[in-house]
Amino acid sequence: MTKTDIIRKITSRKFILVFLYFVFNILCMTGVIPVDVQEQWKGILITGAGIIAYIFGEGVADIAGIISQNKQEIEEEEYEGWKLE
Repeated sequence: MTKTDIIRKITSRKFILVFLYFVFNILCMTGVIPVDVQEQWKGILITGAGIIAYIFGEGVADIAGIISQNKQEIEEEEYEGWKLE
């Protein structure tokens, strides 16, 4: 993974949203934002779901990119095989 890939992933909207979920949850758990215990557990579950959705979404996006890249390489190889020299 290159530096540009890491920067692209960190600045993605999905990552920023999950990060904000996490920060908001920490603020609620530490008492900075007053909520009751039941709402704290809901926040933990929502944050966990958001993190899992982010990981799943990034995995799907990475797989789609790999498939697209492999497909393009195969098409280029097939094209070169039919060239007349």
